[in-house]
Amino acid sequence: PQIQTFYRGYFSPVESTPALLWLLLSLVVYMFCWEWFFRGFLLFGTAQGFGSAVAIILQAALFGAAHAGKPPIEMISSFFGGALLGVLCWREKSFAPAFYAHALIHVAWAILIFRP
Repeated sequence: PQIQTFYRGYFSPVESTPALLWLLLSLVVYMFCWEWFFRGFLLFGTAQGFGSAVAIILQAALFGAAHAGKPPIEMISSFFGGALLGVLCWREKSFAPAFYAHALIHVAWAILIFRP
């Protein structure tokens, strides 16, 4: 209930199927940009100068900080999720796995939050 209340105030009201579809499409585009920045730009860019371990920790810490103000469980878990996604992306040499995972989570989250 706490998370549902937070996110219902965070997103625009969803009162129709087209509005929900627009929200979901927007979330997918948003997650692409989010993951390109954290796992694409920060992870791979920082690794060139400091190595993969520092890059994974740094991008995870900044990813966690970017979740400040969200519900506590989301804020705390985002550092660990960011580290896990960083390791996955480093192994795969692409930010795409993080994008797919984060977009799927965010879309599922929105559907659960806005269910009747």
